[in-house]
Amino acid sequence: MRSALLALFLVGCGGTDPFTAVTYNAGLAEGFVLGASDRADVTAAATVALDADVICVQEVWLPEHIATFEAAAATNYPHSVFMADAPDPGTEIGCAGEDLDPLFTCYEENCADGCFDEVATCLLQNCGLPFIALGDQCIGCLEANVGNAPTARDMCEAEDTKYAYGGAFGIGILSAHPITSSETITLDSTTNRRGTIHAVLDVDGDPVDVFCTHLTADLALPYTGSAAGWAPEQLAQINTLTDWVATQATADLSIWMGDFNTGPDGTEYNAELLENYTALASIGWDNPYADADIDCTYCLDNGLINNSGTGAAIDHVFVKSPEGTEYTATRVLDADMDVPACGETISAPPSDHYGVQVVITQ
Repeated sequence: MRSALLALFLVGCGGTDPFTAVTYNAGLAEGFVLGASDRADVTAAATVALDADVICVQEVWLPEHIATFEAAAATNYPHSVFMADAPDPGTEIGCAGEDLDPLFTCYEENCADGCFDEVATCLLQNCGLPFIALGDQCIGCLEANVGNAPTARDMCEAEDTKYAYGGAFGIGILSAHPITSSETITLDSTTNRRGTIHAVLDVDGDPVDVFCTHLTADLALPYTGSAAGWAPEQLAQINTLTDWVATQATADLSIWMGDFNTGPDGTEYNAELLENYTALASIGWDNPYADADIDCTYCLDNGLINNSGTGAAIDHVFVKSPEGTEYTATRVLDADMDVPACGETISAPPSDHYGVQVVITQ
Protein backbone atom coordinates (compact mmCIF):
# COMPACT_ATOMS: atom_id res chain seq x y z
CA MET A 1 0.00 0.00 0.00
CA ARG A 2 3.00 2.26 0.25
CA SER A 3 5.37 3.53 -2.40
CA ALA A 4 8.06 0.87 -2.68
CA LEU A 5 10.74 3.22 -3.98
CA LEU A 6 10.12 5.76 -1.22
CA ALA A 7 10.13 3.01 1.39
CA LEU A 8 13.46 1.63 0.17
CA PHE A 9 14.94 5.11 0.18
CA LEU A 10 13.81 5.75 3.74
CA VAL A 11 15.02 2.38 5.03
CA GLY A 12 18.35 2.93 3.33
CA CYS A 13 18.66 6.23 5.17
CA GLY A 14 17.79 4.74 8.53
CA GLY A 15 14.12 5.78 8.48
CA THR A 16 10.88 3.80 8.56
CA ASP A 17 8.19 3.20 6.00
CA PRO A 18 5.80 6.14 5.57
CA PHE A 19 2.24 5.73 6.82
CA THR A 20 -0.57 7.25 4.75
CA ALA A 21 -3.89 8.32 6.26
CA VAL A 22 -6.88 9.66 4.34
CA THR A 23 -10.16 11.21 5.43
CA TYR A 24 -13.02 11.36 2.95
CA ASN A 25 -16.64 12.42 3.23
CA ALA A 26 -18.35 10.32 0.56
CA GLY A 27 -21.45 12.53 0.49
CA LEU A 28 -23.95 9.65 0.24
CA ALA A 29 -26.70 11.56 2.05
CA GLU A 30 -29.76 10.54 0.07
CA GLY A 31 -32.31 13.31 -0.27
CA PHE A 32 -29.71 15.95 0.59
CA VAL A 33 -26.57 15.67 -1.58
CA LEU A 34 -26.86 15.66 -5.36
CA GLY A 35 -26.40 12.22 -6.88
CA ALA A 36 -26.25 10.39 -3.56
CA SER A 37 -28.82 7.83 -4.66
CA ASP A 38 -26.96 7.11 -7.92
CA ARG A 39 -23.21 7.27 -7.41
CA ALA A 40 -22.40 4.93 -4.49
CA ASP A 41 -20.55 2.48 -6.76
CA VAL A 42 -18.51 5.23 -8.41
CA THR A 43 -17.68 6.93 -5.11
CA ALA A 44 -16.65 3.67 -3.42
CA ALA A 45 -14.44 2.64 -6.35
CA ALA A 46 -12.69 6.02 -6.39
CA THR A 47 -12.12 5.87 -2.64
CA VAL A 48 -10.54 2.42 -2.46
CA ALA A 49 -8.32 3.19 -5.46
CA LEU A 50 -6.32 5.51 -3.19
CA ASP A 51 -2.88 4.25 -2.14
CA ALA A 52 -3.18 4.55 1.64
CA ASP A 53 -2.76 2.57 4.83
CA VAL A 54 -6.05 3.66 6.40
CA ILE A 55 -9.10 5.63 5.28
CA CYS A 56 -11.76 7.23 7.46
CA VAL A 57 -14.99 7.59 5.49
CA GLN A 58 -18.05 9.63 6.45
CA GLU A 59 -21.60 9.92 5.13
CA VAL A 60 -21.90 6.27 4.19
CA TRP A 61 -25.28 6.14 5.89
CA LEU A 62 -27.23 3.24 4.42
CA PRO A 63 -26.57 -0.50 4.93
CA GLU A 64 -26.43 -1.08 1.18
CA HIS A 65 -23.81 1.66 0.79
CA ILE A 66 -21.71 0.19 3.61
CA ALA A 67 -21.87 -3.15 1.79
CA THR A 68 -20.80 -1.43 -1.43
CA PHE A 69 -17.76 0.11 0.27
CA GLU A 70 -16.76 -3.10 2.02
CA ALA A 71 -17.02 -5.09 -1.21
CA ALA A 72 -14.99 -2.53 -3.15
CA ALA A 73 -12.38 -2.41 -0.37
CA ALA A 74 -11.97 -6.17 0.02
CA THR A 75 -8.65 -6.38 -1.85
CA ASN A 76 -6.75 -3.24 -0.82
CA TYR A 77 -8.44 -2.61 2.54
CA PRO A 78 -9.56 -6.01 3.84
CA HIS A 79 -10.03 -4.82 7.43
CA SER A 80 -12.91 -2.49 8.26
CA VAL A 81 -15.20 -1.32 11.02
CA PHE A 82 -18.33 0.83 10.70
CA MET A 83 -20.20 2.32 13.63
CA ALA A 84 -23.45 0.45 14.22
CA ASP A 85 -26.80 2.24 13.86
CA ALA A 86 -28.60 3.43 16.99
CA PRO A 87 -32.22 4.20 15.99
CA ASP A 88 -34.50 6.08 18.37
CA PRO A 89 -37.98 6.31 16.78
CA GLY A 90 -39.55 8.06 19.76
CA THR A 91 -42.84 7.19 21.42
CA GLU A 92 -44.92 10.22 20.43
CA ILE A 93 -46.42 11.53 17.20
CA GLY A 94 -44.09 13.98 15.52
CA CYS A 95 -46.61 16.05 13.56
CA ALA A 96 -50.35 16.58 13.50
CA GLY A 97 -51.66 15.87 10.01
CA GLU A 98 -53.52 19.14 9.48
CA ASP A 99 -50.44 21.15 10.43
CA LEU A 100 -48.57 19.63 7.51
CA ASP A 101 -51.12 20.54 4.82
CA PRO A 102 -49.55 23.89 3.78
CA LEU A 103 -46.03 22.44 3.58
CA PHE A 104 -46.99 19.41 1.51
CA THR A 105 -49.27 21.43 -0.76
CA CYS A 106 -46.20 23.55 -1.47
CA TYR A 107 -44.15 20.37 -1.99
CA GLU A 108 -46.63 19.03 -4.56
CA GLU A 109 -46.65 22.34 -6.42
CA ASN A 110 -42.90 22.91 -6.50
CA CYS A 111 -40.85 19.83 -5.72
CA ALA A 112 -42.78 16.61 -6.40
CA ASP A 113 -41.48 16.24 -9.96
CA GLY A 114 -37.85 16.98 -9.13
CA CYS A 115 -34.92 14.69 -8.44
CA PHE A 116 -35.12 12.86 -5.10
CA ASP A 117 -31.73 14.17 -3.99
CA GLU A 118 -32.85 17.75 -4.59
CA VAL A 119 -36.05 17.61 -2.51
CA ALA A 120 -34.55 19.13 0.66
CA THR A 121 -32.99 22.03 -1.23
CA CYS A 122 -36.20 22.60 -3.18
CA LEU A 123 -38.30 22.68 -0.01
CA LEU A 124 -35.98 25.17 1.66
CA GLN A 125 -35.96 27.42 -1.40
CA ASN A 126 -39.68 27.32 -2.10
CA CYS A 127 -41.47 26.27 1.08
CA GLY A 128 -39.53 27.88 3.89
CA LEU A 129 -42.45 29.74 5.46
CA PRO A 130 -44.81 26.78 5.95
CA PHE A 131 -41.83 24.76 7.19
CA ILE A 132 -40.68 27.15 9.92
CA ALA A 133 -44.30 27.69 10.98
CA LEU A 134 -44.37 24.14 12.33
CA GLY A 135 -43.43 23.43 15.94
CA ASP A 136 -39.94 22.29 16.90
CA GLN A 137 -40.97 18.68 17.42
CA CYS A 138 -42.53 18.44 13.96
CA ILE A 139 -39.63 20.28 12.32
CA GLY A 140 -37.17 17.95 14.01
CA CYS A 141 -39.07 14.89 12.81
CA LEU A 142 -39.19 16.14 9.21
CA GLU A 143 -35.49 16.99 9.23
CA ALA A 144 -34.70 13.51 10.54
CA ASN A 145 -36.66 12.03 7.63
CA VAL A 146 -34.54 13.76 4.98
CA GLY A 147 -33.84 10.40 3.33
CA ASN A 148 -37.51 9.38 3.36
CA ALA A 149 -39.17 12.17 1.35
CA PRO A 150 -41.92 12.19 0.21
CA THR A 151 -43.02 9.61 2.80
CA ALA A 152 -41.84 11.88 5.63
CA ARG A 153 -45.41 12.98 6.23
CA ASP A 154 -46.61 9.45 6.91
CA MET A 155 -43.59 8.80 9.12
CA CYS A 156 -44.05 11.90 11.27
CA GLU A 157 -47.80 11.33 11.64
CA ALA A 158 -46.98 7.88 13.07
CA GLU A 159 -43.89 8.52 15.24
CA ASP A 160 -41.43 11.19 16.33
CA THR A 161 -38.31 10.24 14.38
CA LYS A 162 -35.22 11.60 16.10
CA TYR A 163 -32.36 10.69 13.77
CA ALA A 164 -31.93 10.45 10.01
CA TYR A 165 -31.09 7.26 8.09
CA GLY A 166 -32.35 4.95 10.83
CA GLY A 167 -29.98 6.34 13.45
CA ALA A 168 -26.90 5.68 11.32
CA PHE A 169 -23.61 7.37 12.17
CA GLY A 170 -22.28 7.04 8.62
CA ILE A 171 -18.63 6.60 9.63
CA GLY A 172 -16.21 3.77 9.00
CA ILE A 173 -12.54 2.84 8.93
CA LEU A 174 -11.02 0.95 6.00
CA SER A 175 -7.58 -0.45 6.78
CA ALA A 176 -4.83 -2.26 4.93
CA HIS A 177 -3.62 -3.53 8.31
CA PRO A 178 -5.30 -5.81 10.87
CA ILE A 179 -7.56 -4.07 13.38
CA THR A 180 -6.73 -5.53 16.79
CA SER A 181 -9.46 -3.71 18.72
CA SER A 182 -12.12 -1.06 18.27
CA GLU A 183 -14.53 0.95 20.39
CA THR A 184 -16.94 3.80 19.83
CA ILE A 185 -18.38 6.83 21.59
CA THR A 186 -21.80 8.32 20.91
CA LEU A 187 -22.10 12.11 21.09
CA ASP A 188 -25.12 14.22 21.95
CA SER A 189 -26.50 15.39 18.61
CA THR A 190 -29.55 16.55 16.69
CA THR A 191 -31.05 15.21 13.42
CA ASN A 192 -27.99 13.07 12.59
CA ARG A 193 -26.28 10.64 14.92
CA ARG A 194 -22.72 11.73 15.68
CA GLY A 195 -19.93 9.64 17.14
CA THR A 196 -16.34 8.49 16.83
CA ILE A 197 -14.67 5.14 16.17
CA HIS A 198 -11.34 4.31 17.78
CA ALA A 199 -9.45 1.45 16.14
CA VAL A 200 -6.01 0.10 16.98
CA LEU A 201 -4.13 -1.09 13.90
CA ASP A 202 -1.32 -3.63 13.90
CA VAL A 203 1.25 -2.14 11.53
CA ASP A 204 4.15 -4.56 11.24
CA GLY A 205 3.85 -5.39 14.92
CA ASP A 206 3.46 -1.81 16.13
CA PRO A 207 0.13 -0.28 17.26
CA VAL A 208 -1.33 2.80 15.58
CA ASP A 209 -4.34 4.55 17.10
CA VAL A 210 -6.89 5.74 14.53
CA PHE A 211 -9.93 7.84 15.38
CA CYS A 212 -12.64 8.48 12.77
CA THR A 213 -15.29 11.13 13.38
CA HIS A 214 -18.01 13.32 11.85
CA LEU A 215 -19.23 16.25 13.93
CA THR A 216 -22.43 18.30 13.81
CA ALA A 217 -22.62 20.80 10.96
CA ASP A 218 -23.81 24.40 11.22
CA LEU A 219 -26.87 23.64 9.08
CA ALA A 220 -29.07 26.26 7.44
CA LEU A 221 -32.04 24.60 9.14
CA PRO A 222 -33.99 25.37 12.32
CA TYR A 223 -32.23 23.88 15.34
CA THR A 224 -34.44 21.69 17.54
CA GLY A 225 -31.91 20.10 19.89
CA SER A 226 -31.03 20.64 23.54
CA ALA A 227 -28.02 22.93 23.05
CA ALA A 228 -28.19 26.63 22.17
CA GLY A 229 -27.75 25.91 18.45
CA TRP A 230 -25.76 23.92 15.91
CA ALA A 231 -22.44 25.59 16.77
CA PRO A 232 -22.73 25.09 20.57
CA GLU A 233 -23.70 21.46 19.99
CA GLN A 234 -20.56 20.96 17.93
CA LEU A 235 -18.38 22.65 20.55
CA ALA A 236 -19.77 20.32 23.22
CA GLN A 237 -18.81 17.37 21.00
CA ILE A 238 -15.28 18.74 20.59
CA ASN A 239 -14.91 19.12 24.34
CA THR A 240 -16.14 15.57 24.96
CA LEU A 241 -13.86 14.09 22.31
CA THR A 242 -10.81 16.06 23.37
CA ASP A 243 -10.90 14.30 26.75
CA TRP A 244 -11.85 10.89 25.32
CA VAL A 245 -9.25 10.84 22.55
CA ALA A 246 -6.52 11.98 24.95
CA THR A 247 -7.15 8.97 27.19
CA GLN A 248 -7.36 6.47 24.30
CA ALA A 249 -4.39 7.64 22.20
CA THR A 250 -1.55 5.66 23.77
CA ALA A 251 0.44 4.57 20.71
CA ASP A 252 3.49 6.47 19.46
CA LEU A 253 1.51 7.31 16.34
CA SER A 254 -2.10 8.44 16.76
CA ILE A 255 -4.35 9.86 14.05
CA TRP A 256 -7.68 11.64 14.56
CA MET A 257 -9.45 12.43 11.31
CA GLY A 258 -12.80 13.08 9.71
CA ASP A 259 -15.23 15.81 8.73
CA PHE A 260 -15.15 18.13 11.74
CA ASN A 261 -17.41 20.74 10.10
CA THR A 262 -15.12 23.44 11.47
CA GLY A 263 -11.89 24.86 10.13
CA PRO A 264 -9.40 27.73 10.10
CA ASP A 265 -9.20 30.81 7.93
CA GLY A 266 -6.90 30.34 4.93
CA THR A 267 -5.58 32.12 1.90
CA GLU A 268 -7.90 30.24 -0.46
CA TYR A 269 -10.85 29.56 1.88
CA ASN A 270 -12.89 31.00 4.74
CA ALA A 271 -13.05 29.93 8.37
CA GLU A 272 -15.95 27.76 9.52
CA LEU A 273 -16.97 28.12 13.18
CA LEU A 274 -13.52 29.48 13.97
CA GLU A 275 -14.05 29.53 17.74
CA ASN A 276 -14.78 25.80 17.65
CA TYR A 277 -11.74 25.10 15.48
CA THR A 278 -9.56 27.06 17.91
CA ALA A 279 -10.78 24.78 20.71
CA LEU A 280 -10.09 21.72 18.56
CA ALA A 281 -6.60 22.89 17.60
CA SER A 282 -5.74 23.49 21.26
CA ILE A 283 -5.25 19.74 21.81
CA GLY A 284 -1.74 20.26 20.46
CA TRP A 285 -1.79 17.67 17.67
CA ASP A 286 -0.35 18.52 14.25
CA ASN A 287 -2.72 19.34 11.39
CA PRO A 288 -0.46 19.11 8.33
CA TYR A 289 -3.08 20.01 5.71
CA ALA A 290 -4.29 23.15 7.49
CA ASP A 291 -0.69 24.13 8.22
CA ALA A 292 0.07 23.87 4.50
CA ASP A 293 -2.89 26.20 3.73
CA ILE A 294 -3.52 24.36 0.46
CA ASP A 295 -7.19 24.80 -0.49
CA CYS A 296 -10.76 24.21 0.59
CA THR A 297 -12.09 20.69 1.11
CA TYR A 298 -15.76 21.70 0.89
CA CYS A 299 -15.66 23.96 -2.16
CA LEU A 300 -18.71 25.76 -3.46
CA ASP A 301 -17.65 25.38 -7.10
CA ASN A 302 -17.80 21.58 -6.76
CA GLY A 303 -20.16 20.27 -9.43
CA LEU A 304 -22.25 18.47 -6.80
CA ILE A 305 -22.81 21.77 -4.95
CA ASN A 306 -22.70 24.29 -7.81
CA ASN A 307 -22.64 27.54 -5.82
CA SER A 308 -20.15 30.40 -5.96
CA GLY A 309 -17.71 31.20 -3.16
CA THR A 310 -14.47 30.03 -1.60
CA GLY A 311 -15.73 27.24 0.64
CA ALA A 312 -13.95 25.99 3.78
CA ALA A 313 -11.34 23.49 4.96
CA ILE A 314 -13.39 21.34 7.35
CA ASP A 315 -11.91 17.89 6.69
CA HIS A 316 -8.84 17.24 8.83
CA VAL A 317 -6.17 14.69 9.67
CA PHE A 318 -4.72 15.46 13.11
CA VAL A 319 -1.56 13.59 14.07
CA LYS A 320 0.21 12.95 17.36
CA SER A 321 3.67 11.56 16.72
CA PRO A 322 7.25 11.69 18.02
CA GLU A 323 9.38 14.79 17.53
CA GLY A 324 11.01 14.91 14.14
CA THR A 325 8.10 13.35 12.25
CA GLU A 326 7.67 14.74 8.74
CA TYR A 327 4.42 15.18 6.80
CA THR A 328 3.29 15.55 3.23
CA ALA A 329 -0.31 16.75 2.96
CA THR A 330 -2.34 16.79 -0.24
CA ARG A 331 -5.95 17.08 -1.37
CA VAL A 332 -7.29 13.97 -3.12
CA LEU A 333 -10.40 12.90 -5.02
CA ASP A 334 -10.84 16.44 -6.30
CA ALA A 335 -10.81 15.78 -10.07
CA ASP A 336 -13.97 15.81 -12.16
CA MET A 337 -15.16 12.52 -13.63
CA ASP A 338 -18.34 11.11 -15.12
CA VAL A 339 -20.74 10.87 -12.19
CA PRO A 340 -24.35 9.62 -12.32
CA ALA A 341 -26.72 12.11 -10.70
CA CYS A 342 -30.48 12.46 -10.96
CA GLY A 343 -30.86 10.21 -13.98
CA GLU A 344 -28.06 11.71 -16.05
CA THR A 345 -24.27 11.78 -16.17
CA ILE A 346 -22.55 14.97 -15.09
CA SER A 347 -18.93 16.08 -14.81
CA ALA A 348 -18.13 16.34 -11.10
CA PRO A 349 -15.94 14.85 -8.37
CA PRO A 350 -17.20 11.64 -6.73
CA SER A 351 -18.44 13.57 -3.66
CA ASP A 352 -19.40 17.07 -2.57
CA HIS A 353 -16.27 16.98 -0.38
CA TYR A 354 -12.65 16.49 -1.35
CA GLY A 355 -10.41 14.14 0.57
CA VAL A 356 -7.32 14.96 2.64
CA GLN A 357 -4.28 12.68 2.52
CA VAL A 358 -1.33 12.92 4.92
CA VAL A 359 1.84 10.87 4.47
CA ILE A 360 3.58 10.48 7.84
CA THR A 361 7.29 9.68 7.98
CA GLN A 362 8.85 9.02 11.38
